Formats: sequence, C-alpha cells, structure tokens
Amino acid sequence: MPPHLFTGGKVEGERGSSIHVVLIDVITGNVVQTGEESASKLTVVMLEGDFNDEDNEDWTREHFDNFEVKEREGKRPILTGDTYVILKEGVGTLGGLTFTDNSSWIRSRNFRLGVKAAPGNGDSYHIREAKTEPFAVKDRSGELDKKHYPPALHDDVWRLDRIAKDGVLHKKLLKANIVSVEDFLRLLVKDPHIS
Repeated sequence: MPPHLFTGGKVEGERGSSIHVVLIDVITGNVVQTGEESASKLTVVMLEGDFNDEDNEDWTREHFDNFEVKEREGKRPILTGDTYVILKEGVGTLGGLTFTDNSSWIRSRNFRLGVKAAPGNGDSYHIREAKTEPFAVKDRSGELDKKHYPPALHDDVWRLDRIAKDGVLHKKLLKANIVSVEDFLRLLVKDPHIS
C-alpha cells in the first residue's frame, strides 16, 4: 500500500497497481489452487492502523473483528464499492473501492485493509484473515494542494517545491507578477542571481 490515499479516489497499491489477495497454505507455503477454498468469497473490511503492529500473525477472528472500523455516526460507510473478492484458483483482485472518510479521527490515524471469509464461506474449512500495511487516508481537498512532479509550465508557482501556497514567498512572487512556473523560469533565465 502507498503511505497515503485520498477520499473519493480509487483504492490501489503503489504506483497505481492492483491489490491482489492470494490464499496460501500455511503448511506448504504454496498457493491453494484447487478445492472449495480456492474459490472462496472474501469480505474487504477496514481495520485500525495499529492492529497487530508487532507483526504477530497469531490472532483470533474475534480479535480481528474487534479492530474493524465502522463509519462515524451520520456518515456514509468508510469503504464503498466492491467490498467482496472472489478467489479463482486461490487468487483474487480488489475491485473498485473508494474511501469516503479520512483516517484522522481514529486513534492511530491510519487504516489497514483487511479481508476475511464472507458469511457462509469457510464453514467446512478455515481461511485466516489478512491485513495490509498501515496507510493514511486524507481528504481529497488535500490532494488539490499537492505539489506536481514534475511541475508543468502552466502550473501555479506554489506547485514548486519549497513554495507554500499563500506563504510568504508565494505572496512575494505574486506581487512581482510571477504567477506560473513558466513566469518563474523566465525570470530565472533572465537573472539567475535574483534572490
């Protein structure tokens, strides 16, 4: 998982990659490709970011369930979209999921995605719950203020590194009619020693 995601955006791994769930046999370490469990239906849930911080893989289903995060009162569910994964030959891919709320209101300030057997699945076998690494979910409005790498010529000058939006340097640049990255570069080419 990336270190942070944004509300309203698609849930995806590092650099936009898909998130896969793989069912591994604990005894052999191989992917379970055959049998009833290889085609299980799993439920995707939100977990507190500090669930099993100590990387202890020995938890009970009840302990896992106690760390599930539910929506705040009066709010939509935290995770919307396709909250189920169907395994095919022991492998599944998370579908279109979206966060509707940020993670700043929970104790750890982070979430984890978790998966567990869906109700009615795993009655004749046991599938161990799984979890991702912790990550923060920020409000989409924060994404609008992100720096661009690399910045485009038409970007506002505050998109450049070390220039805070509405900060002292940004205000000085605006006063000097330097509004865009292109304006900044033109001035820099004319006078590289300007301070």
